[in-house]
Amino acid sequence: SLHNLFTSVALSLALANHNVTLISSFPASAQHDNLHYVYALGEKKYPTDNIFEAQRQVDAFTILLNAALFVGIEYFAIRNAGNWLSPAVVPYILLPYDENMTFLERVVNVVTLVVSRYAIPYFFFSKQEELLRKFFPEFGDVLEYYDRVSLTLINGHPALDNPVPLLPSQVYIGTINAHLPRPLPMDLEQVMQSSGDAGVIYFSIGSVAVSKDIPARAKAAFLEAFARVPQKVLWKYEGDDLKLPDNVVTRSWLPQQDILGHPKTRLFISHCGNLGTQEAKYHGVPILAVPVAFDQPRNAARMVQKGLALALDWHTLTADDIVSAIDELVNNTSYSERIQNLSAILKDQMETPQRRAVWHIEHFIKNQGAPHLHYPGKNLHFLQYICLDVVLFLLLLLYIVCRLSAYFLRAIGRRVFRINKRKLKTR
Repeated sequence: SLHNLFTSVALSLALANHNVTLISSFPASAQHDNLHYVYALGEKKYPTDNIFEAQRQVDAFTILLNAALFVGIEYFAIRNAGNWLSPAVVPYILLPYDENMTFLERVVNVVTLVVSRYAIPYFFFSKQEELLRKFFPEFGDVLEYYDRVSLTLINGHPALDNPVPLLPSQVYIGTINAHLPRPLPMDLEQVMQSSGDAGVIYFSIGSVAVSKDIPARAKAAFLEAFARVPQKVLWKYEGDDLKLPDNVVTRSWLPQQDILGHPKTRLFISHCGNLGTQEAKYHGVPILAVPVAFDQPRNAARMVQKGLALALDWHTLTADDIVSAIDELVNNTSYSERIQNLSAILKDQMETPQRRAVWHIEHFIKNQGAPHLHYPGKNLHFLQYICLDVVLFLLLLLYIVCRLSAYFLRAIGRRVFRINKRKLKTR
């Protein structure tokens, strides 16, 4: 997903006549004369680990830590420009919370943010530096580059998540990867048209996890469920080991957005990766979520909370669960109505995310980092930013005033008492 996101930004710049070099651990996925790739793994191929097996083999602490390292940097990238988002209303990207958190959820959110703040530089940045120095020997400390950030492009939109206050140098480019559907190849179009009024279910778990690695019990449950539903099923499946029902068609690769944007598509069964969920929202297709790892459980939970999806667990799902969920999502029109309303909002923008990204990048280049847009709060420590030093100073000042007032009142009281005592003796 991250490779596809950065490719979308790089291709937008290339189309605007910029010469772009993209460093990635994935092979090139877009071609343009102005776009050049550096494959970061050299002679190695991208690792194709079984994500399902990896999730079973590592313990719970490692899952939390590694996921935080790969995904949770967005919160701190925004903070590095001086914009401290409130953990009371902005949940950490891995937690399945929305903006309406309970007290205990806010406690978990704050603790997770603090742990990630120190875990990310220690574990993740060291690996980044090791890789980058292979290509740029004098690259230096990664943290220094985060501190020098001028422009932050955010893969989001207020309609995709809860709104947050942003600086002029922080720009939404969510759905930059989304596009209007293109005509399908003839064989796939025939599948779509043969589905009749029942329509098509599209099933994919992304590019990192692969369907052939799905546990055998879950594969069997899906196959049994698919045989019981009236829809045709297009399944991105990389193997040939399945005995498929008549209504199921598999391919090792499928044009995801062209399928999601097709009028015959009724449902997307997805792992809920970041870009996949954005594409489903852009094209207005409800989701049956089967999250695997990383930020996917959080994405799924938030879609369920907003009435755009239902979610199943790989460890407990059955054919009956799958059939029931498909029936609810396809036949209860409230799901499709809500996500189509969201789709209309995402398409109703003053400018495309591609154009917005290119304009801001060009503006910051022309104006040498656009210092006129830099927020002075960036130069403050957090305690200064929330004026805790001022509050402590005022409390100290109040304490001193109270102590001095008490001292003078006692002194005046003693003085008055002595005067009154002498007057009584004189009488």
